[in-house]
Amino acid sequence: MHAFDILGDPVRRRILELLADGEQTSGAITDVIRAEFAISQPAVSQHLRVLRDSGFATVRAEGARRFYTVEPAPLREIDTWLDRFRGSWEHRLDALSTELARGRRTRPAGGPPPTQE
Repeated sequence: MHAFDILGDPVRRRILELLADGEQTSGAITDVIRAEFAISQPAVSQHLRVLRDSGFATVRAEGARRFYTVEPAPLREIDTWLDRFRGSWEHRLDALSTELARGRRTRPAGGPPPTQE
């Protein structure tokens, strides 16, 4: 499965967000996901398995408990792929910032925005 197929699912993205805060038990993950997405425990387990099998998460057993952590390597690969596009939007954001700063200079403090004719 391609990395964007993995991340295309909102449940899996949310699980990765939870894991970004640190190691989580499968029970803790399941509680949050069930509350937010109203899906069954087996469905959450399936999403965890997809993340594990695709390398986005790792699991370690401690007795009957399973602890999941995010695996950064696949995320770095996505970041590397996105890097090809980052320059174009950073340039546009810089231009927007410049235009916003110009607008602040031409508007009196607390006054209405300048009118356009």
